[in-house]
Amino acid sequence: MQGVDPAVEPLRGASTNNEEYCLTCQYVVPQSAWQQHVSGIKHLRKEAFLKYRTAVDEAEKDKNNLTIEGRTNLGFLDPSVAALGFTEELVVKSSARSGKSVLSEVRLASTQGTGRRSSSGFSVHDSPTLPTTVKSLITVFIKFTQKFIGRYDDRIEFIFENTVSHEKFVISRQLQVVVGDQADHNALRPVAPYVSRKRKTRTPEKTVVRGVAPPSFGGISYVTELPEAPIPKQLLELLGGSNLLQQQITDIGGHLLWIEEHQTEADLERYDMSNVTLPQANQYYYLAIPGLAEKRPSVLVGDRILVQRRGASASGRWFEGRVHVVQQNQVALAFHPRFHKDWSALQRYNVRFKLTRIVLRRQHQALDLDFREDRVLFPTQAHVEDVNVIQQLSFINPLIASNPRQREAVQAIVHQQPGSPPFVVFGPPGTGKTVTIIEAIRQILRTHPTSRILACGPSNSAADLIAERLSSSLSPDELFRMVVKLTKNFRSHSAILRFPNDKFYAGELEQCAPVLTINTYLSLPFLPNAKFPVIFHSVLGKDDREAVSPSFFNIDEALVVKSLSSYGIRILIDECLGDNDIGIITPYHAQCLKIRTTLRGAMADGIKVGSVEEFQGQVLSYMLYYGVEAEANDDTQERKVIMISTVRSSKDYVKHDLRHTLGFVANPRRFNVAVTRAKALLIVIGNPHVLSLDPLWRSFLNYIYLEGGWVGPEIPWDPQAPVDPQGRYDDGVRSAAEADMNEYTRRMEEFVGTASGEQEDGEGNDEEGDDEEDGDDDEDGDEDEDGEDDE
Repeated sequence: MQGVDPAVEPLRGASTNNEEYCLTCQYVVPQSAWQQHVSGIKHLRKEAFLKYRTAVDEAEKDKNNLTIEGRTNLGFLDPSVAALGFTEELVVKSSARSGKSVLSEVRLASTQGTGRRSSSGFSVHDSPTLPTTVKSLITVFIKFTQKFIGRYDDRIEFIFENTVSHEKFVISRQLQVVVGDQADHNALRPVAPYVSRKRKTRTPEKTVVRGVAPPSFGGISYVTELPEAPIPKQLLELLGGSNLLQQQITDIGGHLLWIEEHQTEADLERYDMSNVTLPQANQYYYLAIPGLAEKRPSVLVGDRILVQRRGASASGRWFEGRVHVVQQNQVALAFHPRFHKDWSALQRYNVRFKLTRIVLRRQHQALDLDFREDRVLFPTQAHVEDVNVIQQLSFINPLIASNPRQREAVQAIVHQQPGSPPFVVFGPPGTGKTVTIIEAIRQILRTHPTSRILACGPSNSAADLIAERLSSSLSPDELFRMVVKLTKNFRSHSAILRFPNDKFYAGELEQCAPVLTINTYLSLPFLPNAKFPVIFHSVLGKDDREAVSPSFFNIDEALVVKSLSSYGIRILIDECLGDNDIGIITPYHAQCLKIRTTLRGAMADGIKVGSVEEFQGQVLSYMLYYGVEAEANDDTQERKVIMISTVRSSKDYVKHDLRHTLGFVANPRRFNVAVTRAKALLIVIGNPHVLSLDPLWRSFLNYIYLEGGWVGPEIPWDPQAPVDPQGRYDDGVRSAAEADMNEYTRRMEEFVGTASGEQEDGEGNDEEGDDEEDGDDDEDGDEDEDGEDDE
């Protein structure tokens, strides 16, 4: 059986009596729906884009015996060189014996079209006096000037007129440049092209030989044995796509858990591996897992991984390996002793990652418990009793004694009667929730020494975050007296606090942080506004992925972080700023790794780099003991200086829904936590074209711009215009991009008559060699365009 050459284009679909094949959309449409299809918005957008691409391709062809030579992709420019201005020459050449084309205009596409324009950094410099006849060659100089790291592009258009036919035609070239250090880019570039994982169809596991669990799993003897709680067969078949009628759901909680379990198992299937080896060392067998450092898949000690000898799939027999050790890119597994009988170092295995069901079984057990106490699950005002303060407390932390609301909360918690509804302490970041809860715990243990306290957190990185704020959507009348809202912020400068205070807390927060701390970096030279310690650094970068990791990174933003960190440490050394005073937050693990790599060579490898969750609720912000403020250590959730790298920078305005390009950057809770970690200086790094698609981010960027904290390429919208809370800015950006495309197509179509093949002499009097040369030019232009990306 012979394969097909990959260079051969696939056959296009054919129309039939009942169906029409749409060349634009490349799929078959029923004839009854054809008119609706061709008038639909998706078809019209694709049609407009194809016209635009055709116009671009045609404009970039050399034509009418004219060629344009010179370097239009400037490659990498060091920021110091780009800041001073870099000049390149483009040469217009004519192969005709007598010049009958006049160069009438040279312009940049960035100066055309509608809407608010940002400078691309390119300009036409020292151009000849126009119009001028092209007899042999004309030199045009382009200059690029930009001091900020990032990626910049434009399009230069040469407008000609044929002196015989008086028709105009255009030849254009794409201009590109990357401002940044090439060595740094090479060090951070993708190690391999990104390849998304494909979900594989699993065959049933008929027999599983259980593995050896880690010792820690047998450390607790539970009074009640956990139920197995397998997914019911009928529900499993229904979720698997069978034709069974949906069974009546009598226990919604249990069924929702089973549905979640089924989906999680399906998600794990994409990480299945084949044809791998399992080298042995001591009692463990080691499995290398691509993407483990990215937590894709996330593997913990005690997890189950099934392996099967390659070629043994017919038997359906699998061995269960229990994870005992998790390393950077591999795990150590322990199997049943029978596994070793058929094992060899050269043996190849298939691998499946399995869901560890202990948490699910615990949830099923909780649902089965006969516990229906409304005072705990659904308390009402009737369940709340007045707190009888038997005696005033002697507070351990002097901060609590001086804060009425924190004092009230601790008093109420300590004197709660047995069986009382839960007591909730909530408030914005930096208001002292952790301090309050820790004081309450210590007071309970002092007052009731035999008490047992279980402190829980929503995630591993926030395990010591004892309580979190109550939803801001509740009105004061809906709050029970057992709820206390903390409003004094002891962390951040008022400029850092102002936006989240107005946006999330109706202006209730009071800035109470120590003045000497929060004013540390005012009036320093890199602040655009000496009295406003918030900066947005606009970066027109590129987000990327590598190998099998779906996590995004942005080299340009990583290099801005490096530049700011190095520069900041040099100029702030007299201010006693050390690595422990700087934190860098980014929502993608891959970006964390890239930034850590850049900081190793910048004398700043001690700076903490992590996700939002790693900076939230890790330990107390500070505590006063005997009137002395304790210094923050490496594990604190806040820093004097916080930098945020937002990463996403996709600019594909036509083919994708722009709203999704933000990923999970557009998450109000994460946004709120991230921007309130800084005490004295907040620096946000990102692409404003992408971030502004989200109403919350657009409002935040407007706030920074209007306060004078903007650095980098100019804001691409009117910051004075009201922000629509419903968003849909993706539609506006798409419409503007489509308008620009249509305008460009229209302008190019003005030249279509001559561009389609008008010869220099107009009467066909050129010698044969001139005609052949013109054809060669066109052909070469086509080949040059094959791999070029114009978006």
